Amino acid sequence: MAAERSEAQKRADKAYYQRTKGRRLTIGASYTTEEAERLQSVFAAHGLSVGDVLRRAADRLERGEDL
Repeated sequence: MAAERSEAQKRADKAYYQRTKGRRLTIGASYTTEEAERLQSVFAAHGLSVGDVLRRAADRLERGEDL
């Protein structure tokens, strides 16, 4: 089991959260288990993360290309 975080670690966590608050947004999607596993497998085989795929898709769409 993980050890309890020290007070100094908790203060550092809080300070980090305050510095970075509002700088990230999560985009989610829901898939069946089978589909999610297939997507993860394909992305991993090409060394890509979900974020990489979304960024590349957005870039192509902005250039007027099809996916």
